[in-house]
This record gives sequence, C-alpha cells and structure tokens, in this order.
Amino acid sequence: MNNRKCSHNSCNYEIYDSNKEQKCIFHCSKDDWYSIQNGKKFWNEEKVKEFWRRIREEKVTKKDYSFLCFVFPKFEKYPNAKQLNLDSKEWELVQGIKNIESINTLILDDKIDGINFWRRNSQLVFEKDVYFDGSKFLDGANFDKIRFEKKLNFIGCEFYGDVFLRYISFNEDAIFTAVTFNDRVFIYKSELINSTFTFLDTKFNSRIVIKNLTNKNSKLNFDYTHFLENSIVFLSEIEIDYLHIQNLYNFSENFRITNLKVNNDLKIIDTNLNNIEFTNNDFSSIPIITFKGASFDNVKFNNIKWGSINLKRFGSNRDIFRQIKHQYDQQSNIIDANKFYSAEMNAYKKEIKNEKWRTHWQDKIIFCLSRISSNFSKNFFLPVFCLFISSSLFYLISFYKLDYSKIESFNVFSNHIFSTDWKLIFNEILLYANPFNTKLKGSALLWILHKSFSTYFIYQFVVALRRQTKR
Repeated sequence: MNNRKCSHNSCNYEIYDSNKEQKCIFHCSKDDWYSIQNGKKFWNEEKVKEFWRRIREEKVTKKDYSFLCFVFPKFEKYPNAKQLNLDSKEWELVQGIKNIESINTLILDDKIDGINFWRRNSQLVFEKDVYFDGSKFLDGANFDKIRFEKKLNFIGCEFYGDVFLRYISFNEDAIFTAVTFNDRVFIYKSELINSTFTFLDTKFNSRIVIKNLTNKNSKLNFDYTHFLENSIVFLSEIEIDYLHIQNLYNFSENFRITNLKVNNDLKIIDTNLNNIEFTNNDFSSIPIITFKGASFDNVKFNNIKWGSINLKRFGSNRDIFRQIKHQYDQQSNIIDANKFYSAEMNAYKKEIKNEKWRTHWQDKIIFCLSRISSNFSKNFFLPVFCLFISSSLFYLISFYKLDYSKIESFNVFSNHIFSTDWKLIFNEILLYANPFNTKLKGSALLWILHKSFSTYFIYQFVVALRRQTKR
C-alpha cells in the first residue's frame, strides 16, 4: 500500500499509480489517461471509472463538496437502455426528466448507481457550499438534474469540453469567476430561487446557450464577461427579476437575446453591446432602467416592449437615447425612433436648462423654437398652425399701423374688429401667407421678417413630414 501523500498543497490523499508528479488521483494532470485521434480524446475507461468511484467514496458520501484544484477526466454517461434492461416507459423517464423530484425513483436508485459523483444512492442534493476553485475539466462536464441548496463556486476554472447545466435548482448564489469555457455551454430549464447567477471575468470561446431560465426574486449578472470572436451566444426564454450587465465585451458576430422578460431592474453599464440582436423582449414592468456608458453599435431591436420612455424611468444621458434612436432609424422603425428622439430632446432640455443665457443663448432659442414649432419634428401640424398665426399677426400689424401714443387708435382698432369682413380678411391673410407671393405689402421690414418666419415654419413642416412618413 502506498502511504506517500499527494504533493499538492494541503492534500492528504495518497499518490495515485506512482505518477511522476507525485500527486493523488484527484490532482494529477491525467496526461497519460487518454490518447487523441482525429482531434478526439479516447480515455482509459478503467482509470475514469476509478476516479469517479473515489469521488463518491471520498467526497460525496462524506458530504465534502470541496473540489479545489481537481483535474476532472471525462464524465461518465448514462448507459443505454439495453445495458440497464429498461422498458420503454422507464427509459423515457430517465431521458426526459422534467423535475428534480421525479429522479428519486426506484428505477434510478436500483439501476443507475454511480453515474457521476452526484448519483450515489440518489445523491441529487448538495446541502453545503460547493467549491470547484482552480479545477480543470479536461472533457465534457455534465451537471444535470441537481439541487444546490447552498452556494456553487467555480473560480479560476478551465473547461475543455461541452458543459451542461440542465434541470437544476439553485437555492443560493452560483458564481463563475475567472472561468474560461473553451467549448460549448448549455444552461437549460433551470430555476433560480432567491439567488444570484454571476459570470465575473469569464471568457466564452464557443457557443453559449441559456434557455428556459426561471426565477423567484433572483439576479443574473454579467460582469467583465468576454464573448470572444468565435463565440455564438443565444439567450432565450428567460424571466428574471434583476439583470445587471457591466463591463461586458462582445466580439461575437452572432449574439441573440430573445423572449427575455426583466421584472424589476435592468442595468447596462460601461458595456459594449455591439452586434447584438434583441427580439421579443419585455422591459415594460421595470420601474427604473439604467443605461450608462453603454455602446449600441449595429444593434437590432425587434418587437421590444419598453414601457414608458422618459427621463424619470430611464437613468440615462442624452447619448444613450441618441444611439437607440439611431438603431431604430437604421431599421426604418420610425415610431420607436421618434419615442427615443423625444426622450433625447427632453434630456437635451435638461442639459441646457442650467446653462447661462450669456454663453448658450443661441442653443436655448433654437431649442425653444424647435419645440414650439414642431415638437422636435414630431408634429407636422404645428408648423402649419404656427405659419398661419404668424402670418395673421404680421398681416394685421402691417394693415392697421397702430399708433400706441394715442388711446383712440385702440378704439378705432376695436371697432374695426367687430365691423370687419372676416371672410375677406381671411382670404387676404392666406394670400399674404403664401410663400410664393413676392409682392411687397405693407412695411418692408415686417414683410422680410414674415418671410423669414414662414421659411422656417415650412422647413419644420417638411422635416416633420419626412420623419413621420419616411421608409
């Protein structure tokens, strides 16, 4: 019997198989456990079987869930139906389990004993914190159909095969910190209960699918997460109370978020959201939406329920509204583009409100005129109305030439108001308002001012009409 201890720090397990590294079965590199043919690993089945037997015997049965710096070989798989001697109904249960409780059946207890480290005597629940800090997974990793009662920690881990987390219940936080996924990741039909699911300083090099994720008062965090050039990202059928995205770096050209519903809080901060497609997402019930320092370049928004778009609800600056408006303009979605354009102008109003008139008087005048004349090109009726009112005023001032030094001139004007043929006056005002009428009428100065205002209102009308009708 070999009594020498593993050379790994603080490890008291015996050295396995006299390996050169002087390490135990859990910490040895396992470089000689497999061969590679045509890019595929072929494992020594006896050594793999012994590894998982020791995992169950030394760790799981003792409820010791600390797998620090372990090097995992391939995960054992389900035997096929013939090997288990299952009938069709039994096999359907094994393959299509829909909830965790249904796994605790005599079928699995009796016929699938010791498949991976959580299947010893129906061991489907981790009652304590689970730590995989510094671990390496040299092949596919399967964490299906488990309930984590306490925290799940992956810190500084590397995955070199497909990773599956399906039909899982997370009752406390699940944290992936400084983790590198070199192959595909599938998180599917899992539940978060009063927990936070966090990717921190994590890199994805291939496909990641997060689908059918439900929650009860839980958060989904992406913080300093990198989706690298060859990655394909698909997030779908997710309902979450809190979604926080901060310092996310997306280099993927295939990134889709569909059927996402966020209930309470959405924060996107200092994040590059380039080349992401949002489809059928519902943000309408969120009290506060925070976009700060985010980049929306080549982003597509399809059928997004934003709810009320205003400064009070969106903790964003004017540039965020401008970027989203621009993306909607690129998609010829004029209705939603106008909503964010309105929010952009309101944010601009807030910016210049506290500025001094002496240094920003031109901006303030232009802003006020644009708002009054067309509501920032959102209302093409307003310029027409303003044109008629201004023409009426200029015409009446030119026609009556009031002498303000003599009070009787007002009486004359008042008497004339009630005795005037308004039909005739109305026709004359329309002729006066005609922008193509170049005949000087009345004061030259008033005529020039009137033509200047008329040109401005006509321009506002054309811009508003184009904004409302362009395709």
